[in-house]
Amino acid sequence: MNPFASNPDDIPATDRYADVPLYGRRYLPREGDFRVDPQHVNSLTIASLQYWASVLELCNESLRIYPADEGGRDVFALGSVIVKSSHLHDLGNDQIKEIDFSYADNNEVQAIAIAKSILKDVRVPDIFFVGKVNGRQVLVQERIPGVGMNVAWPYLSQGQKDSFKRQSRKILRKLHTVKPTDGRQTRSHVVQDPNILSNGRIHALEGDILFANTNSDQDLAFMHNDFTESNCIVENDRIVGVIDWEMAGFLGWKKAGEVHRKGRTPQREHFAKANLTEAKLQKIMHWNDLGGSGAEKQERFVAVKYGSLQKSAENGCLSCSLIQGMVQAGMATESNVWTVDVRVDKDGCLRAFVGYSPTDGSIGTMSWLFPFAARDTPWDVIPIDIVTSPDPPTFESAVPLIQNWIRRCDLDHSCFKHSLGTPTELPTRVIDVGDSCHDPYLYITQGETGRFAALSHCWGPPQVSFKRLTTTQANLLEHCEGIALDKFPRTFRDAINISRDLGLRYIWIDTLCIIQDSPEDWILEVSRMADIFLNAYITLAADLAPHSDAGLFITDTCATTNGAPQVRHFSQVDDIGICHQIFVRRNWPLPGKNRRQGDAENRRSCYASEATSKLDSRAWVLQEHMLSKRTIYFTNSELVWECSNSNECSCGNPIGRRSIKSAFKVALQCSTGAGGQSEETSNLTPSVWHSVVEEFTARDLTYAKDRLPALSSLARMLPFPKDEYLAGLWQNNLADDLIWFNPYGNILWELDSNGDALKRISTQDYGKNHRIQGEYAPSWSWASISAPIALRMEGVTGITPEWRVIGARCMPITTNPYGPVSKSSSLQVEGYVLPVTFSNITATKPIGYQNGNHDAAMEVYVVRGDKAFPGMNEMWLDAGIGGQEWQVEGCAYYALVIGCRTDNNIPVALVLRDRGCMVNVEYTRIGLALLHNWKGHKWNIGGQQRAITIF
Repeated sequence: MNPFASNPDDIPATDRYADVPLYGRRYLPREGDFRVDPQHVNSLTIASLQYWASVLELCNESLRIYPADEGGRDVFALGSVIVKSSHLHDLGNDQIKEIDFSYADNNEVQAIAIAKSILKDVRVPDIFFVGKVNGRQVLVQERIPGVGMNVAWPYLSQGQKDSFKRQSRKILRKLHTVKPTDGRQTRSHVVQDPNILSNGRIHALEGDILFANTNSDQDLAFMHNDFTESNCIVENDRIVGVIDWEMAGFLGWKKAGEVHRKGRTPQREHFAKANLTEAKLQKIMHWNDLGGSGAEKQERFVAVKYGSLQKSAENGCLSCSLIQGMVQAGMATESNVWTVDVRVDKDGCLRAFVGYSPTDGSIGTMSWLFPFAARDTPWDVIPIDIVTSPDPPTFESAVPLIQNWIRRCDLDHSCFKHSLGTPTELPTRVIDVGDSCHDPYLYITQGETGRFAALSHCWGPPQVSFKRLTTTQANLLEHCEGIALDKFPRTFRDAINISRDLGLRYIWIDTLCIIQDSPEDWILEVSRMADIFLNAYITLAADLAPHSDAGLFITDTCATTNGAPQVRHFSQVDDIGICHQIFVRRNWPLPGKNRRQGDAENRRSCYASEATSKLDSRAWVLQEHMLSKRTIYFTNSELVWECSNSNECSCGNPIGRRSIKSAFKVALQCSTGAGGQSEETSNLTPSVWHSVVEEFTARDLTYAKDRLPALSSLARMLPFPKDEYLAGLWQNNLADDLIWFNPYGNILWELDSNGDALKRISTQDYGKNHRIQGEYAPSWSWASISAPIALRMEGVTGITPEWRVIGARCMPITTNPYGPVSKSSSLQVEGYVLPVTFSNITATKPIGYQNGNHDAAMEVYVVRGDKAFPGMNEMWLDAGIGGQEWQVEGCAYYALVIGCRTDNNIPVALVLRDRGCMVNVEYTRIGLALLHNWKGHKWNIGGQQRAITIF
């Protein structure tokens, strides 16, 4: 029979699981399956607890797929969910003590959050409820469609079994790349249970292995720690899901392997008296060696000349032949390949970095090649993926594909409560899309609910001429009466037609649903954008359109660069003569600007050409994409689906998740989970916020004063009170948030032993003043400047503090608490405030500066009082050198020492300018400095810490 059959009608009576309720771990979603009411997901209100009690009443013995051990919990399969509960047990027996599973459940919640951020193409169940119901600990989680590997195992060929072991090892190695973030150095579960050895949760043998004697491992990292066949969900020769994460923790590879061998699988000694043949024993112990000899932790690589590789392949080296095939397929249009850097990464996957000279005669360049196969091969380093070559997207092909993705998401995922018959409240205004007989019109809602699409798009530069359409106070009533379809820009028109075919009555488009010339309406509606994109039934993203009249379907640069498809394939013979088809995916170099945008480097589409996403360059779009639960990206070559549970493109490949979005989701899950926010996860949120700020500020904004509003929806989602938000910084992490800098405002300078300044080495974006003028944000907030922001200095692992943040206050000047603030917003700190001096010595053209308006540059030196220490200093001017903030006549300048780098003791300081106050306690921030020439000197001798205010 088909090992992956999940339809009950296809299960023969002879199947070993035929008499097990619901045929063991087999699940095929059906329309009538029980599904959780979204309003009660992870809710502990009285109404929700009553709801979960009613769910338990549905869980009877006929649905019990795993009866509990003594003191444990049964496992029930109820439609689309798995329920763990002991509600069928009699607690009146004093001889039986029920195990406390609260730590185990919290461990599962936290472990799943980690796993979801790592496993890109393997599903991990969502958690719907964790807590006490009628005094008993209950966990309800998603039921992943497919077949348990233990159920499929008897029907698998030996080749399929070997393939699943290879896939399992790759998953485990990938998980084992995650290190603890809280500094722990001893083995433990993710959530540490103080009574783990006495409450019955783990077997005594496992306790001895993990916690007896020494309990530290040099390679301490994340492990599933219960990776049995029954916890792997399989489908069509692939592991598609991993479940039961309650035992996950941070362990060394070998120690986790020992738990697996001795505690999770049969042992040879168990059958010593059974007189079994070795072949029979090996079949019984087939899963015993899953851990192998150890994790492949280090990246392995070798660089070879292509000519040498070709000769070796000709001489019969199969590995060289495989790599040569990769290069020939991936670099089909490049005749002058000269070197190949062959690598096996930390996940155990092969890749190649190829050096070549393009046919256009330009200088040599490099390109990555990534091989994969549709089915398992003898080469462990070739990952398995799905590939079909998509046609360029058209309206006719897009709608059925989107409908199929939505249908699968509705059945299999927990992304949307809309899909379960409980639509959310509509935005203030939406476009009623009408039909072929009725024009669309702007509809002002009355608090009703419904399903709606949202459009994510680029407005386009103000100076470029194209068809535009916005709602203003003058045409508001006219738009409410109707808008002829041909009056819409092409992108809007495409989105409306798709919404119609998807059966959606409404679509939200910002230019039409916000009154653009009403500041009050704009502020109000921008503050609601989090709810709009969170609640949208689907977000349609015009990924490549540079403006609103370009359309969703842009295929003129589709799928090829110099005629070469993004994915090619070749045939490779193994050592026993079997031919395998290997695919090669090639990445194309991205333009320099997008290299600063971390997520933009992760291609959404397998077949995308050199044309890059227009949306990824826009700051406003970041929050739209991070908050949308389901998005369709209209790229130049194929459609791409992204939801809370999966990412894939038209060709069928699961593709990489957007790293910042995944991290943001994990932070929200950890902070709002039933277990509350642990110390570990509370440290995660500031780190994620720093990543968001860096990504956001690297993107383009047409209007600099949109900086805070365009990020306000993401800020509002974080689990902090709104009065702790300080113009882009957070009260509970203020000391770290203040150490931001403008990487384009960099000045390097040197001093000789006599204190004479040498020429400044370099600067970037030289002539522009990046400080936002007028009342907007205090100088100590990154939101006060319009340049990209960095919150982490390269190579700096820590700073020993030499200051104290006393407090801060910000007064919003609009109704949006996450928007602009009053000019009286202030920061109070205490530390060493030391005088510094800037000197305009000469004017020279900066090295590497080509196309600016300013030919002059400043040679600068900094001294401490009347002492000049020789060496090199580095400073980042907030407004850039063009801001002129460092040479305001009549002002004195100071360095407020934040602390010293832990690795080399170099002081880090805020650079301040006084505000002319008589008592000299009020300052404005103008930059951040690394004071290399103070290293080793007792710079604080004679100094005294004092309290100051920065505005």
